[in-house]
Amino acid sequence: MNRREKILAGTVGLLFLVVIVNFGAKRVIAMFTSRSDRAAELDEALTDTEVVIRRGEIAKGTLSVFEERSLPSDPVLANSRYRAWLHEWAEEAGITNETVKYIVSRRMRNTYDLHTFTVTCQC
Repeated sequence: MNRREKILAGTVGLLFLVVIVNFGAKRVIAMFTSRSDRAAELDEALTDTEVVIRRGEIAKGTLSVFEERSLPSDPVLANSRYRAWLHEWAEEAGITNETVKYIVSRRMRNTYDLHTFTVTCQC
């Protein structure tokens, strides 16, 4: 082999080595990029889940406040408690000779019961 052939063989070998190193570097970079992208996706999913959990806890607290303030689901018990509350309200307002009269109870959109009462009194 003469000098030119040695230089040509060395150049071809060097180019082959550069191509292999480039290919390997791209694969390593792709692995790190893939992992960092996946980590970012998981962080975003975790943040979204935490937001949903916080909203659920807030809704749970609001719902418990509403449940404390609402009438029982049993219509007879709800009727009794609402009638008692109307009597208390009338007494606090200074109303005398009040008469609380139950009119009707209707189921509204299969969600809640509407209880209708009339209060007659003398001021």
